[in-house]
Amino acid sequence: MVGFDEINDDSSDSLVVRTFAEPSHFWRDVDGRARTYEKDLTKNQPKRVKVFTEGAGAVRQFYEVAKDYTIPVYSPGGWDSLNFKYETACCAVDEYERTERQTVILHAGDFDPDGVELFRVFTEDVWAFVEAELGEEPEEVITFKRVMLHAEQVPENKRTVFSHAELKAKNHRGKRWPYDFKAELQALNLVERLEVMRQAIERELDHAQLAEDRALVEDERAEIRADISRLREDG
Repeated sequence: MVGFDEINDDSSDSLVVRTFAEPSHFWRDVDGRARTYEKDLTKNQPKRVKVFTEGAGAVRQFYEVAKDYTIPVYSPGGWDSLNFKYETACCAVDEYERTERQTVILHAGDFDPDGVELFRVFTEDVWAFVEAELGEEPEEVITFKRVMLHAEQVPENKRTVFSHAELKAKNHRGKRWPYDFKAELQALNLVERLEVMRQAIERELDHAQLAEDRALVEDERAEIRADISRLREDG
């Protein structure tokens, strides 16, 4: 049986005003948030790393790895997600101007004509926005690294034979596809996908700095709870 908490159905939406029955409930909420305080482990890293995945359903999966480094995970959506491309570019420009750090996008997607083309178009569009904003080489501001899938990552028994002869003439991406097979991201099982992503993340990190920042979390959490206690007493 699959539990409802394991199902990702994003078809609904809502906006709710956050309220409390009384002040004591507010302080209980604040105390609970203090107990779960997490330090931003990306702030002192030499690069700003983000994870992008082609399928929205994989966001929660890759987050199970990325959260260990407080790295965000996004799904850019389909071909027409122009706003997301622009926002990605603006965030990278802002990061570069404030900290001189390069943004690194680790990307996961299907190994097929559409999946690879999505990655190429997304990269080029974001670079175009960055260049328009700064007027300099966009690769210095943001770089994109395809983590998976690559041809060599696809197991033989998970390859779908790709017949160029059966394609319609207007399928230009398919006609240009240089391989005789394709595969979805799920060609790698979940454990394999998460391990590939973890290794890709760790290649980008300063591990000494990461360990130093992780060691501060408990002390900072205790400091916050002490401040909350003083505020409650003053109130």
